[in-house]
Amino acid sequence: MPDFCGASLRKACRAEGDRVSSRPMNSGDAGLRERIKEMIVQCARLKVPASSIGDAQSLFDPEKGLGLDSIDVLEIVVNVEKAFGVTIPDRETGRRVLESVDTLAEFIRASGAKK
Repeated sequence: MPDFCGASLRKACRAEGDRVSSRPMNSGDAGLRERIKEMIVQCARLKVPASSIGDAQSLFDPEKGLGLDSIDVLEIVVNVEKAFGVTIPDRETGRRVLESVDTLAEFIRASGAKK
């Protein structure tokens, strides 16, 4: 798994970003969703396998979702922006985009991943 949140982030983002953008992305892109889940697990230091995160599962709801906090969000936003070459410009966009893996994947797809 790439080290999204560690010292080798820049190297991983270049290598992984090229690989992701080399194939067309669409709303059914399981590879993109899996990569997002791996990034969430690593950045939020979750003790669950990435495969256990549902595509539509809430990232913040502590009872029905992952229960992420503001520190987790900050790390995820920084790493998503670097890895995919997209910008989450403000808090309102962040709230909308970071609802679930599905909403994050759709935002990345619509924005276009870094080539």
